[in-house]
Amino acid sequence: MARTPTGQAQSIPTSPDDLNVSPPSKLPSSLGYAKGMHLSSIVPFIQGKKGNILSERSRAGTSSRFWNISSRRSTAIFFALLILYLWRFHLQTFLITSQDHSVFGPDIKNIHSRPSKEVLLDVFQVREPVPTIPSASLQPVDSDGSYTQTDGAPQTVSHRRDDCTRSLMEHSFGFSYGIPFIGNYAPPSCTFDKVTINFTVTSRGRQFDRLGSMYLGDIEVFRTSTAEPTYDGIRWEYLKDMSHYLTLFRQPQKIIFDLGNLIDDTYTAPFNATLIATFFASSEKTNAADVIYPISARRSAKDAPSAFSVPGENASVSVDFPRNVRRAVVSIAACGQGDEEFWFGNVPQSQIDAFPDIAPMFGYSPFREVQLLVDGKLAGVVWPFPIVFTGGVVPGLWRPVVGLDAFDLREHEIDITRLLPNLCDGDPKGHTFEIRVVGIDDTDDAPPTLSKTVGQRWVVSGKIFLWLDEPDHITVGQVYDPFSDQVQLLMQSSVGQNDAGKNISLTFDTFATRIYTQFSTLYTSTGASSVSWRQVLFYTNTAKFTEKGAVQLIEQNTRGYDAATGFNPYVKAYHYPIWLNTSFHLDSRSGNFTIDAPIARGLFLDTWGSSVFPLQLDAFPNFKPWPNDTVYGAGIHTTQNGSAHYLGVPSKKSAYGYGQTEQNFSFEGLHTPPRFREISLDEVSTASPFPGEELYFRHVLAANNTVLSDREKISGSITRDYFNTDIPTEKSLQHVQSLDVPRLPQRIKKFLGIPR
Repeated sequence: MARTPTGQAQSIPTSPDDLNVSPPSKLPSSLGYAKGMHLSSIVPFIQGKKGNILSERSRAGTSSRFWNISSRRSTAIFFALLILYLWRFHLQTFLITSQDHSVFGPDIKNIHSRPSKEVLLDVFQVREPVPTIPSASLQPVDSDGSYTQTDGAPQTVSHRRDDCTRSLMEHSFGFSYGIPFIGNYAPPSCTFDKVTINFTVTSRGRQFDRLGSMYLGDIEVFRTSTAEPTYDGIRWEYLKDMSHYLTLFRQPQKIIFDLGNLIDDTYTAPFNATLIATFFASSEKTNAADVIYPISARRSAKDAPSAFSVPGENASVSVDFPRNVRRAVVSIAACGQGDEEFWFGNVPQSQIDAFPDIAPMFGYSPFREVQLLVDGKLAGVVWPFPIVFTGGVVPGLWRPVVGLDAFDLREHEIDITRLLPNLCDGDPKGHTFEIRVVGIDDTDDAPPTLSKTVGQRWVVSGKIFLWLDEPDHITVGQVYDPFSDQVQLLMQSSVGQNDAGKNISLTFDTFATRIYTQFSTLYTSTGASSVSWRQVLFYTNTAKFTEKGAVQLIEQNTRGYDAATGFNPYVKAYHYPIWLNTSFHLDSRSGNFTIDAPIARGLFLDTWGSSVFPLQLDAFPNFKPWPNDTVYGAGIHTTQNGSAHYLGVPSKKSAYGYGQTEQNFSFEGLHTPPRFREISLDEVSTASPFPGEELYFRHVLAANNTVLSDREKISGSITRDYFNTDIPTEKSLQHVQSLDVPRLPQRIKKFLGIPR
């Protein structure tokens, strides 16, 4: 539970008219059907003007830009440095609620929390429980020191208290660009088939969000990002199941943890991190891979992280396959940074100069496809989830509840079992695996095509998980050409002008579909099987930029269906909706500027069968497959919506703000779907999340460093029902904290009215 700070605040010296907010004129209808998030629940909590997205980004790990109005030419210096000025203001927002918290939205500016220097603020990501063993629940059963869990918590295991944990890292990331943590890991002597890590971080001061990655040798095993700290300090703890890397944890490893950070007189906060691994044996079988190969730059020998940066680096490796492989899956970690962090807000390449008196906008469309090529041929794709880091949009949205997947960036799987007859041929030259990122190019008179490049930059890496057959068996078979490899792209855009003939608005629509299907016949030690990989994907993006891009409305939907058939059937259905209405405004008389942004987004992910990554169903022993279940799985259905306001007052060297976020999260056990078969594009484009058996539910309402309500249920039983009553009522927004003026060029200071 997040703690409510205490302390005294002062009034903001500004007009209430500057702070008024109103409901958006349009809500994201694409989110309305979702369980736990109907339009009636969105309305009270999305309060704000039409707005523009701002990201607080680091100079290296998460590069900065004003949403699509960032400078790439000298004519854009004003916008870039104005946002740099905004970053120097540390957003510590304040909130108080009305007596009825269910309608707090319209009164958000009259709410504040009270800062305290005695406790750290708990920041957290809402997600499903991870199977592990609280030490308090262990009871001795043997003289050798083993323990068994007996308190009814969701797992029964054996565990040796002294020798089944490892401290993997205790490190402070201060000035750490190019200086990752390097450590050595030795496996524990106890018996284990489950591994979890606990990543705990504290930070105090002023700092941007940063991207972090953990490697075992050349293999990236965990990608995360940081929360933005406060002066009084924050803390977060993230628990991750790492059992799919069991084969790595059974061998000595070099640990590399890369978290680039900057410390100077402006950015003052280090990230003090600990990483602890717990090892235990489970009654549930762990189907971990026998071999894992990296698709990475392989720089661990130089004590450096191994992720590729594309474009710029050729994200390609050569791999020698064993000849007795029975199953193979590739996972891909990919996220945009710098110019590409908000790729889903980019514009058509033909319209990057739509507002020539401002600056070029980021292009190649708001569509991205991450491609896997094996021996130069397309083997599968990832249509990425739109991550929003904790400095993104308006930072006040993401404390204490961070954005979806912000602490654990989710990877995507591509099954390549069908290619094993080719990959297990014993070719001494090996086989190439390459990761590419493409967008859409519409600059020619011809129809739009997939681009050959995108902006700078995407951080990508991959892993090849292999399950081996009998040692003396050689995998053979017949790989057929793709039965379907179809991509359809449509784009249309228009520019609006004022009476003087100047461009003032840009409207564009982007549409994409892809169907990919490939079959093969595979002979393993157990006989012949027909195996296949099929992907059906559907994407739409509708955007309207007005006031020369200072006001932006974006609605995007990504839907997909992946299926592998054969010895290890696997299906994943997913939907990633996001809706943004954002604005940036500058008062030319006072020099004050504001950012307003409501946001609504969702993650709907249903997985059946043999996923590489743990489904976490073993945390819920009450969930049992039905007798007629051929496959079963797990569903994650979650939505976030909120709004935030930011006011910069250069003349007073101050910044003010407020914001709120609501999240519904449901984790469900899934039985065999009605049709475990080939699915059509029409079905994918209209599919709703598959209904399942709810195992875990959580609803959190938070605003400006304070949890207002928090309700949790496990297997139908209420385990948490918290409502914050310790928040005093105030009639005005409260003073945040005056910060030093950044060291900006004199011409920008002059424009903003900042004293020399």
